[in-house]
Amino acid sequence: MTDLNAVCAAQLSRNVQDMGLSGKTKADKIDNTQLLADTGLSIVHVNNIGDDDKPRSMTIAYKGSDRLVEIATSVTHPQDRFCRKIGTKLAVENFQAGKKVRIAVPIFWQGQLNDFVKTLFAIA
Repeated sequence: MTDLNAVCAAQLSRNVQDMGLSGKTKADKIDNTQLLADTGLSIVHVNNIGDDDKPRSMTIAYKGSDRLVEIATSVTHPQDRFCRKIGTKLAVENFQAGKKVRIAVPIFWQGQLNDFVKTLFAIA
C-alpha cells in the first residue's frame, strides 16, 4: 500500500507541475543597471510624500546640465508598497515616453544637480 501512495503522490506532483499549479512563483528580479547605463539617467527616491494618513513614495529620473534639468517621475499608489526598482523602471519609461518636464537650475544650485532635484520634491 505504501508503494501505491508514493506512486500516486509522485503522479499528482507531476500533474500539478504540468498544469502550472506548483505553488507561488517569484517574479523575475528587476535589475535596472543596464537600463540606467543605456539612458544616462540618474535616479532620486523621495519617501513619505502626500497625505499623512497614506504616505506615498516617488522616484525621480533626471538628466541635466548646470543650466537645465529634465525630470520624469513615478509615484506609488496609496495601497501599494514602495519598491525602488519598479519605481526606477517606471520613471525611466516615463522619461523615454516624453512624460517629463524641463526646469531651469538656479545659479546657486549649479554643480549640485542631485541635491537640487531632491530639494524640488522635499516636503517641509
